[in-house]
Amino acid sequence: MFTSTRWATAVTLGLGIGLAADAQQQPPDRKIPLVLEIVKLADTLEQGSVSIRAKKIIQDFDPCDMPQIFRLKQRGGAGIGTASQAGHKNSIEDLVRDWSGSKPPTQKELDAHQMDLVRTARVLQTLAELAPHRVEIYVPKTDAKRTAAWFQASANFKTVTGEFRDALEKADLAKTRVTAVKLQKACAGCHQVVGI
Repeated sequence: MFTSTRWATAVTLGLGIGLAADAQQQPPDRKIPLVLEIVKLADTLEQGSVSIRAKKIIQDFDPCDMPQIFRLKQRGGAGIGTASQAGHKNSIEDLVRDWSGSKPPTQKELDAHQMDLVRTARVLQTLAELAPHRVEIYVPKTDAKRTAAWFQASANFKTVTGEFRDALEKADLAKTRVTAVKLQKACAGCHQVVGI
């Protein structure tokens, strides 16, 4: 009996040490203030004054941190929540790339992860609200042609993100695929205007 008790204690202790070591190997999620503020706005889109709040975010935070929103959650991005369980990396960028490319959405993942997918769409809508306020960061004030192109691309991004959210709220598979493709093109359009 003494031997079995010691054995059980050793096994329990060994498992505990193993779990602790595993936990230490997982990198902690980075917290980037701009990303946190964007997610906060995404969670409160219906509370009004969205454009004013979006402009304040652009004024108060480093615009160089903006691309972080699309990165892996572990590296400071907003992530996609449980939707990563459907085989996507935990980043908005990877989800949109998958869905617009060779790994289109499935009805099963839309149904199983709808809440987190809608939240992801809300983050994208928030980015669309921020876009018009970012023009002076990327386009010289004297460049009227590129300024107009930026505002056109921003308006398109806002429309597409609204359609994307609507498709996810309805769990409409065909519309989700179509809007994911449109979203990828809208993102490329913004990048083309700024030359990146």
